[in-house]
Order: sequence, then structure tokens, then C-alpha cells
Amino acid sequence: VKGKEDPKDTATVLEFFQLIHTSARDAAQVVRRLTEFYRRRGAGEPLTPIESHVVVEEVVRLTEPKWKTEARARGATIEVSIDAGATPWIEADLSGLREALTNLVMNAVDAMPSGGSLRFRTSTSETHYEAEGATVPAGHAVIEVIDTGAGMAEQVRLRCLEPFFTTKGVRGTGLGLAMVYGFVRRHGGAIE
Repeated sequence: VKGKEDPKDTATVLEFFQLIHTSARDAAQVVRRLTEFYRRRGAGEPLTPIESHVVVEEVVRLTEPKWKTEARARGATIEVSIDAGATPWIEADLSGLREALTNLVMNAVDAMPSGGSLRFRTSTSETHYEAEGATVPAGHAVIEVIDTGAGMAEQVRLRCLEPFFTTKGVRGTGLGLAMVYGFVRRHGGAIE
């Protein structure tokens, strides 16, 4: 192997180890969150300030084997882009935020078996809005995950945030979108 992925390239090896370490820490948190779909965030839970586009960039890099390598192996190309318009700071459980965005990436890739595009857009809400029973005031961070996948039938869309609801058969657990929903609600946000 030559070039960027040369194992003798110390910087690349260090970067890969850091990605593995981050993924391992995040995986350890998954077990803790399995029973936390709808509970409120506790006052003592640590929140870390970060610019929204920074965590999006981390997730894109962490999920590259799925959206790039795996898709290419089946003959598909998925183009990923980040539109970091306004990049508001957010305070969040970073492991949970990475997990939530990772689940959205995985679902998007599964919805595009022949390829397509996956776009992230960060912005600040200009007005307040209500979604899924939550009101989000103006000035809050918005992270959009937009894909060119097949979409959902109405009856699937109505149930997609329920724990253990899946359309993937034995390949799916039905936990991905439910975990995203739980995370967003615990942080006082809304999901559409």
C-alpha cells in the first residue's frame, strides 16, 4: 500500500487509531443508551460545546467505509457534501450526537442501493418551529441530513421513530431512528 494509507505514515496511523478510539468510546455509550429512548437529559450529564459543522465532518470521516468503500464494492457511488453555511455552536453529548448522525448516514446509504448523494447542511433557525411535539425557538442550531434515497411510504413515516420498528427485516434492529429521536428530544430539539 502506497501513499496516504501507507502503514509507515505515522500521521495516518495515528489518525486511524484516533478514529478507532472515538468509535470504541461511542460504541460503549450505545449500550447505556438502549433504554433511554424517551427519558429527559439529567442536569448532571456533561455537554460539550462544538461547532455543528465540526461534528458533521467527524461523522463523514467515521462513516466513510460505509458510504464510500462499501457502496463502491457493490458498484454504487455516493457523493457526500457538507454545506456549512451558518455553523452555530451547540452543546451536546458528543458521543450521542455522533451516534445520531451516524444512524442517519447508515439509513441514507441503505436507502440508496444504486448510489446517490448525501448532503449535510448546518444553519441557524430563523424562526421557531414545532415538530414531533417539541417547540424549537429561533436561533437554535439546525443540522439537516438530505439524501436522494427512495424515501418512505406514509405508513412507514408515521412509525419510523418507534423503537424496534424496522423495514429492513433481519438486517435491522429498529433502534437507529428511535435513538436519533431520543437523543434530539433529550437535548430539547425536534426532528422532522
